[in-house]
Amino acid sequence: MIPSRTAGRIGRTLAAVAAFLMLAGAAPGQPTPLTATMADGPNAQPDLIVFGNLTSMEHVKDADRLQSESDRRRISAYLDGTGLSYAFVFMPWGRAYRSVQQRDNALIFNMLRTPAREDLFHWLISMERGEAIHLIARRGSPQEAMTREDIMKSTCKAACTASSAQCQALRDFGFSEDRIVEVAEAHQGLAEQMLLRGRVDFLSEIPGDLSVRSEDGDAIADLLVVRMPITGPNSPWLAAPKSIDPGLLKTLLAGLPKADIRGDLPPQ
Repeated sequence: MIPSRTAGRIGRTLAAVAAFLMLAGAAPGQPTPLTATMADGPNAQPDLIVFGNLTSMEHVKDADRLQSESDRRRISAYLDGTGLSYAFVFMPWGRAYRSVQQRDNALIFNMLRTPAREDLFHWLISMERGEAIHLIARRGSPQEAMTREDIMKSTCKAACTASSAQCQALRDFGFSEDRIVEVAEAHQGLAEQMLLRGRVDFLSEIPGDLSVRSEDGDAIADLLVVRMPITGPNSPWLAAPKSIDPGLLKTLLAGLPKADIRGDLPPQ
């Protein structure tokens, strides 16, 4: 039996976490992974909320894809050096992107740094891995052999995650709005399934962020083919919105030079 004093403390901690998740925008009934360095006190909430997208969450669960876990270790090493308490919260990308800009104590990670976003955020640390967004086609489809000129002359449509840099990359490449299908990030792999089912002709994505397997269990690498880059290499960043509290920003910036942010994973 748990002693009453311990049970009371556990109850207060769970209540504090529940209150925090409500403030962070977690939908009722939707389990949200939480990794936090919580502040002391029965009703304490973290100094910072660090938003990530659901794709990052799935990568962390996948034993074959540890990049996002490495990113989280990198970010945690940096934030631990600032002395601020924090919590990771995962949600669909579009919702995370909107939520971080509506708060004065939030950060967002795994976000590509683009010209359209440059003046909207304070850019804190880079994950230091250059990744280009590519057009991806179904293996064996006519689109597999298309050149850029062919694509621009066609009526082919491309899918991308709503509110993402991948959608903007399609516009910059030359896709008109009626040829871009923005997909709500309900779960990892939805856009890939649309491509596999022929509902769109291309997918705009970083190859390393593709799902590992299709809904039928087939390896995605055997079903899709990476066609051509539509951006140059771009590293994901941890960033703070311009709405962030000035005091928090000062602490975050002061912690940059001295933080150990290598993000190394321990031996497996």
